[in-house]
Amino acid sequence: MISVHNVTYRYAESRVPALSDVTFEVTAGEICGFLAPNGGGKTTLFKILATMLPVQQGRLQYNGEDYQNNFKAIRNTIGVVFQNPSIDKKLTVRENLHCQVYIYGSTPSRESERINELVQLFDLSKYLDQKLETLSGGYQRRVELAKCMLHNPAVILLDEPSTGLDIVSRRDLWRYLKTIRDQRNVTVLVTTHIIDEAEQCDRVIILNEGELVVSGAPSVLKDEIGSEILSLKSEKIASVLSLLQEKWNIEGVQVDGTVRVELQGNRKFINQLLTDHLDIIDSATISKPSLADVFFNHTGNKFDELKEQEQT
Repeated sequence: MISVHNVTYRYAESRVPALSDVTFEVTAGEICGFLAPNGGGKTTLFKILATMLPVQQGRLQYNGEDYQNNFKAIRNTIGVVFQNPSIDKKLTVRENLHCQVYIYGSTPSRESERINELVQLFDLSKYLDQKLETLSGGYQRRVELAKCMLHNPAVILLDEPSTGLDIVSRRDLWRYLKTIRDQRNVTVLVTTHIIDEAEQCDRVIILNEGELVVSGAPSVLKDEIGSEILSLKSEKIASVLSLLQEKWNIEGVQVDGTVRVELQGNRKFINQLLTDHLDIIDSATISKPSLADVFFNHTGNKFDELKEQEQT
């Protein structure tokens, strides 16, 4: 459905490109997540996909049509939810939806069936005549999703959609995204810096410093790493690294104040390690690989999902 070929984008004031030779494809009816830390390039890519920025270099196609030559027609088939709310909090839910209908050149009376359908889908019936400022962040996000779907888009672009939401609202948001994918075959493209969200996608594309690191189904990407990750906290990192190498021929990697070891099924040494060397080890945890481990495996850098939202 969407094909991106060798796309590069550089802001005028920057020597380093925000995106560099990025290539991928998104198929119809999937939730595709773009995972990147601060400055990774996901917001720039989002703006290009949303036709807000031009394709400076490379090629971008939508159902075989070139973005540059058909951006107006393509824009009409895309729904967008920005990171910063685009709703009027002084208006009611009903008024926000009606305003959106007028923007697309129609009227509420002509679109009443569509409005009612979306109100039911996002469970907004009880709140139609309440001002947005009186609703929770989760319900405000529902209104934004309903707004972006009023013109029946084939693709929805969501830029950090769970910003400011609590855990319950975030879970509800992802339930609705999966519903519109399953029931309406809508293609959802979502940018995020939250590992747990990316792992709910059908496919994830990981970016770092403007480059595409790796892409694929989250489960496949995690399986490629190995079975488990051992994390050893210590104030004597060098001693732990030397011990692992000299005694068990195991190469650990330092990540901040932690030694990280990909076990690859080898756990026999752990009991002896913890029994004989507690003088240099503060704590140990074993976990299944996450997308943060995938990021580290491909870049050698720790993925910090708690950094501030990227601006480029």
